[in-house]
Amino acid sequence: MKSLVFAFLIVLSTSAFAKEIITLGNADKVAQTPEDCLKTKEVCAFKTSREEKFKFKLGESQIVLDQNTAVVRLSDNQVVLVSGQIWVKAGGEVNIQTEYGSAKAFAGNILVRNIEKRMDIKAIDSDLILSPKMSVGELKLEAGEQNWLGPVDKNRFASSGVPLPIRPSELVVNWSRLYTGTKVQFESDFKNFFVLWSSASEKLAKLHAEITQRQIASIEDEITRKKRMKEERDRENRRIKDWFRKRALSD
Repeated sequence: MKSLVFAFLIVLSTSAFAKEIITLGNADKVAQTPEDCLKTKEVCAFKTSREEKFKFKLGESQIVLDQNTAVVRLSDNQVVLVSGQIWVKAGGEVNIQTEYGSAKAFAGNILVRNIEKRMDIKAIDSDLILSPKMSVGELKLEAGEQNWLGPVDKNRFASSGVPLPIRPSELVVNWSRLYTGTKVQFESDFKNFFVLWSSASEKLAKLHAEITQRQIASIEDEITRKKRMKEERDRENRRIKDWFRKRALSD
């Protein structure tokens, strides 16, 4: 892992990485329903336009909306992501909801996107709890990992993915465009993420290897079971044929 981190720090200092850090302009005001509801404590719906981001406080947390993003603030720790993408810098408990389920964080940075009929969640440096819609169970997502929640199927089961390592090349673009600090601060936060990501990648690689081995073992067991059933059928067929042959000879 140390070699991976060292290699990344070298990449981080290059001009190629610096060119990726492109942030959107800050919007002074966004469309709100009811009008100016962000100044109150009531339920508030608002949306950004093209090529601008918008930052607001949600209790102890900070949320930044990407361009063309719509949200509904329900309370001081609860928000609905209707469409688009948000960066959440959680300073306490915060719950992000979509029609596909919710993600709960208690501290740290996460990216959440609601697009193409699913909710994509990136746990940058924070452990999360995911709750797929219509499901009584919860999913854990650890720092450096990403997962998704999808629509409820015809059997009323919520669809979801499996934890995977976040793609650093994808994160650097999506996070930097919403980042509200300096380039130096962003590089520092990204270095911290990369250390967590390296650990998550190693852990998930072992996990998926174990899952693959179990799947292979299950397939082999099924092959063995079907082979045994075929052998039993063949023996029974031979027994029946022998019986008819003996009957024919006795007649």
